[in-house]
Amino acid sequence: MNGGVTPGRVVFPSRVCVSVGHSNPETLLNLADIEAGRGESFFEFCLEFLNNPQDGPDTVREFLRCWPQACIIVTCRRGERNLHCSIPEQLQLLDASVGAGACGIDVEIETARHARAWMASIGHRCFRIVSYHNYQCCPALEPVIQELESAPADIIKVAVRAQGRETIGQLLRAAETCARTNLMLAMGPEGLPTRIMAPILGRSFTYASPAGHAGTASGQPDSRTLREIYRLDELDSNTRFVFDSGVAGDREPPAEGTNAVCIPWPAGLCNGR
Repeated sequence: MNGGVTPGRVVFPSRVCVSVGHSNPETLLNLADIEAGRGESFFEFCLEFLNNPQDGPDTVREFLRCWPQACIIVTCRRGERNLHCSIPEQLQLLDASVGAGACGIDVEIETARHARAWMASIGHRCFRIVSYHNYQCCPALEPVIQELESAPADIIKVAVRAQGRETIGQLLRAAETCARTNLMLAMGPEGLPTRIMAPILGRSFTYASPAGHAGTASGQPDSRTLREIYRLDELDSNTRFVFDSGVAGDREPPAEGTNAVCIPWPAGLCNGR
């Protein structure tokens, strides 16, 4: 089995997964190569961004030839960007990517609900994320999480558009209380608190963009920001999170040397917005 996976347990190589997507495989490889040269070891390759997603497995293979210790999660979201195919064709592309060395796959629930036997089988070869995305709003999370938990997968992921403070609160509470390893994210710049806290509360990781480049999803900070400003590598279940709305005198910053981190909380993010 690839990359830190044992039955019933996933060991992530890092709390930061650099997410890379580009229409050109050479550019995708170059972006990932720069990040690996900076010490990153955990990547997401979004094959739906490629002009020809079928180039994905060879792209994975080529990167691992240069960086054999890296762990790559592969996505190829059907109906998004440049991937327009049947479910069997999508699963074949994921399977080929695992054969090329990918250590994990992220399969959207729209496919996973029709491919339970395949999801169960490929779990012997890689770790599996089953994900729900909503780019417009945040629905009631309980039924969404229930369906995700019923899928044959190791990690559940929810990524929704933040509609207000309550959305962020919902996601963070869900991350903390969910029994499964999880990643609960709010998309957009106002979702930054979830990108810092979710990997701690959900016992998983978070996504980052390549330095100096746009992320594959709205609101992704780069890995340096997560490591150097928010000290993501140092946080643990005992860390105290201090929210800062940017209003003078609103909150005292945590004292230096304490197990606490100050997280920006957008002052304009009000319920109902």
